[in-house]
Amino acid sequence: MDRFLRKCLQLLKYVALIIAGGLYIWVIIILLEDGNWVGISAITTMLLAIAAFWNISRDIKRGQPNIKIAIKHAYQFFEDDTPTQHFICVDVSNRGQQRIRINSFGFIFSDGKLGLLNNAEFDLPRYVEPQDSIQLFYTEEHIKKFREKDLETKKNVKFLHVSDSVGRVYKCKIPRSIKRFLID
Repeated sequence: MDRFLRKCLQLLKYVALIIAGGLYIWVIIILLEDGNWVGISAITTMLLAIAAFWNISRDIKRGQPNIKIAIKHAYQFFEDDTPTQHFICVDVSNRGQQRIRINSFGFIFSDGKLGLLNNAEFDLPRYVEPQDSIQLFYTEEHIKKFREKDLETKKNVKFLHVSDSVGRVYKCKIPRSIKRFLID
């Protein structure tokens, strides 16, 4: 639903820009017919100021951290093309403009508690450069440890989270196929 609203708002933004551009041209034509150059320069100055403020706010947003997390199934293959080991791959992509240090990752349960995984096993902390990504593999050993937990705890897993050095927590909903794989 959130994605749908974002697309609708983006469409409305473009429609508003087209209408504003049409009104600007209409006002310029009216002012040119009257020979009112002071009005034309005032409107043009106002539009340039709005464009400058929009550009500054866009640059501020670009400077903030932007992490995307994806969870996928991954398999290890050998020469005969038979899968030997099943992993869960957590792909952490840095879509921002500054380097980010990933300190930990784990699960978020339905009651809001964080279940951290052992950072030493995943070589954390790790740095993610701008426009780059890292993969964290949740191996069969980790899955066996998770399956040893009681069933109620396993069913309450809702999200996977990644936290950075500043303390921000980025989360991603766990897909059903991976949740079923973890529980079974």
